[in-house]
Amino acid sequence: MSAVSPLSFFLFFLVTYVQTQSDPGFYYHQTMAQLWGLVTLALGDRWVLDFDYQELAKELSKYTSHIEELAAEAGGSVNVTPIENAIILLAAAGASINQERARCLPSSNSCNSATLRSLNDRLAFAERRLTSPAGLPKRPWYKNVIFAPGYETGYAADTFPGVVDAIRDRNWALADSQIVVIAACVTNAASFLVATA
Repeated sequence: MSAVSPLSFFLFFLVTYVQTQSDPGFYYHQTMAQLWGLVTLALGDRWVLDFDYQELAKELSKYTSHIEELAAEAGGSVNVTPIENAIILLAAAGASINQERARCLPSSNSCNSATLRSLNDRLAFAERRLTSPAGLPKRPWYKNVIFAPGYETGYAADTFPGVVDAIRDRNWALADSQIVVIAACVTNAASFLVATA
């Protein structure tokens, strides 16, 4: 008589649960596979990636206003100047890389393969600079300092989650230190975008 391994029991239970409870017919799985397949095909067909860091800078400015409002509602204040300065750098880097993108479109014929590769690599990998190796306070497994599920909101996303969580806890020193971390990450992304190969 052979023993059932815990792993095989777990896998059996997981598949059974998905089949009977969470996704009978695997429709959500199928939809997500189709969605990510289409995204992959669309990105693979682009000459130059369509990542717009200038637009990201505009959105980050809105998020900065939100954390100031949240702090005021909590009865405190935070100094978001370091993030605002970093966003200015990101907006300038985004404008610069958008000009470089325009020069590298197939219609312009003014871009060699090495320049195109460098441009696409910077566009694709700049977002990695928006992560912190230490992760978020209380949740070191979340590395992105711009977006993460809220600490108390389940899977609803928070923007600038380290700062927002600290404000909700009224831990103003932690909020200020997280602002410095975010500013450093945004500045790092901006520097990476304008770096040349």
